[in-house]
Amino acid sequence: MRIHGVGLVFACGALCCALAACGYQRAQVVNEAPTLMMGMPKEQLLACMGQPVRKANEGPAEVWSYNSGDGSVDPMVVRSENFSGPPPSNQASCIVNITIAGGRVSKMSYLSPEGEPMKTNTQCSYALQKCFQ
Repeated sequence: MRIHGVGLVFACGALCCALAACGYQRAQVVNEAPTLMMGMPKEQLLACMGQPVRKANEGPAEVWSYNSGDGSVDPMVVRSENFSGPPPSNQASCIVNITIAGGRVSKMSYLSPEGEPMKTNTQCSYALQKCFQ
């Protein structure tokens, strides 16, 4: 009986460590993505992140928005509209906005579902994770 108890404690400890490592990796992706993705071609962005939930024009640049959070990206139909007001939330915990100028990523920002700027949030990593595998 004792051996099973020790094994269970060890298994739970290993699971906690794995979950902590996942949290750290998500935070690292969110912090480093704006730098690492700078200059990425639009086609490569589309290949790793898929279709954005929203596309808008901001002057000569395009802004692609991705809903992120709770372990999934919302595969909404793409809509084109002016980039004013908060992006659609659809239960997202984070909105990842990627500005594309001259066919390449030129800027990245994170917004709350209400459209407020966010510094970083590990929920933003879910939309980005395929670009860092």
